[in-house]
Amino acid sequence: MIDNNQGKIFNIQKFSLHDGPGIRTVVFLKGCPLGCKWCSNPESQNKNIQIIWEDKEISCIEVKDFDNLNIDKEGNIKVDEDFIKKYNLDNERLKIKYKQEGRIDTVDNIVDVCMQDNMFYLESGGGVTLSGGEILLQSDFSISLLKKLKENNIHTAIETTGFSSYEILKSVSKYVDLVLYDLKHWDEEFHKKYTLVSNKQIISNLKRLFEDNVNILVRIPVIPGVNDSLHDAQKFSHLLNNIGINEVQLLPFHKLGEVKYENLNLINEFKNEKALYPEDLKDYQNIFINNNINCYF
Repeated sequence: MIDNNQGKIFNIQKFSLHDGPGIRTVVFLKGCPLGCKWCSNPESQNKNIQIIWEDKEISCIEVKDFDNLNIDKEGNIKVDEDFIKKYNLDNERLKIKYKQEGRIDTVDNIVDVCMQDNMFYLESGGGVTLSGGEILLQSDFSISLLKKLKENNIHTAIETTGFSSYEILKSVSKYVDLVLYDLKHWDEEFHKKYTLVSNKQIISNLKRLFEDNVNILVRIPVIPGVNDSLHDAQKFSHLLNNIGINEVQLLPFHKLGEVKYENLNLINEFKNEKALYPEDLKDYQNIFINNNINCYF
């Protein structure tokens, strides 16, 4: 059983410049209650440790066959012999062909990795960001990790969907210098259609965080055909104005995670959409600015 000092993560990314101020280390936690159809990290959505096949022959194996890949309590893969025989594989070949997505790691080990770049944090005003997935799904682990980082005087940020009870969100935010709050859609039905959950709790939590004077930066992923119209920008602006929020960051849709869908045997509904760039969204941006909201990319 995993205790509060252990959690499931799938990556630690150093020298990030897009997940909070300065040079940062981003710790990606596994599991998300949303199912955003454009997600650039589809391996983050499943809370379990997964396999990404890096060979087209093996990537064609159906997901149901992954049941033969047993994960021990340390998070290591144990390959069933029947699986190897069925697909005419051998252990050495299989080691080259797959990548394990997700592992169990400890607070102390993660903090040790993050502290390797403390000099860069100090010089740039950076720190550590917890991302996902959704870090609130592992709230006890996230709190333990954030506490340890604060003990080392590290600037902390979280990236969150805001989809949780307010009690959990508030308990985590106590140890955070900046909350990067992703807002996917202003309309509940569209939000359900593209993320599989309602946005009511998300908007309610955003209002309460603002009222509690938590340091928040709202970020809107701008997705083709989902929330990229000028009407959407106007509705987002009204929502933020009603709350009292006067700053927003736009995150244009990109295609960097496309290959992950293939390797995980997942359907990518946005495969044929083109990436968006800041120059594509100037009119969109100006609507926020005209509503007295500082809007940037």
